[in-house]
Amino acid sequence: MKNDPKIERLMTSETFARLGEKKLRALAPYVDEIDVSAGSTLMREGSFPFELEVIIEGSADVVIGGKKVGEVGPGAVLGEMALLSRGARSATVVATTKTKLSVISGKAFSLLLDKHPEMAEEIKSMAAERAEENSRLMD
Repeated sequence: MKNDPKIERLMTSETFARLGEKKLRALAPYVDEIDVSAGSTLMREGSFPFELEVIIEGSADVVIGGKKVGEVGPGAVLGEMALLSRGARSATVVATTKTKLSVISGKAFSLLLDKHPEMAEEIKSMAAERAEENSRLMD
């Protein structure tokens, strides 16, 4: 795994690190990497998902209902809950620094889960844990 930089960067995310090497190797071809500048909106509350993002470098603010509810940094997974539920985004996320992202398009995410259904259950479980965490933040 050490000789694939894309997999190494995905391993910075506790969520994806839990999938293990075999599943990360299956995931890697679906991942693109992009750089965004500070102030870029990574996703907007109420919009419908087009991708899932993992912050590799940098940081971002999480805003719900116009109120900043948190900050995220390297390893944070963004957008998986909306992709899984096919619902609207629950938060706006804005880069606060120059940020490097690993991005998986919604179409690629669906194809990946079709090819590897066992991964869907693991990602759903991780998303449920995050949803519970987020609900505590909003209380």
